[in-house]
Amino acid sequence: MPQPQTFVDWTEEMIDSAVQSLADDVDMLMDTLAPDGRPYGQEPMGEREKLQKYEAEYRGNPDAWSNLIRTQVAALNERLQSRGLPQDKILSGHLYNAVIAQAVKYSAGMERKIQKRDEVPASAMSGLPIPPEEVEDGGPGQPA
Repeated sequence: MPQPQTFVDWTEEMIDSAVQSLADDVDMLMDTLAPDGRPYGQEPMGEREKLQKYEAEYRGNPDAWSNLIRTQVAALNERLQSRGLPQDKILSGHLYNAVIAQAVKYSAGMERKIQKRDEVPASAMSGLPIPPEEVEDGGPGQPA
């Protein structure tokens, strides 16, 4: 027979539940606020569209990243306040650090996808002639 739950157990469960709910909200907000995040009710972008948007708007554009980060921090701050979180708790969450970390993670992921997309498979290179400068003896008709 299960033991009755104590007040302390119940309180710990409520705190854990509230923390998990807040963490879920932050995750959802970070996903929504990502450069390729989708607002509620919209269809998600395909990989090709995400890469095109990243390359056109963010790649090599520090001003776009600065604007995105400021916008995300403001939106996250507003959302947390609307959930009743006191401003001192919000500030202790280091929103800029969280948003910057998410932006770096997003950018690194997009750069990996671009690198993978742009890689030429070795099998595709097998039928190409080798340039003379890469042949040890200089190639046919070249001095050794």
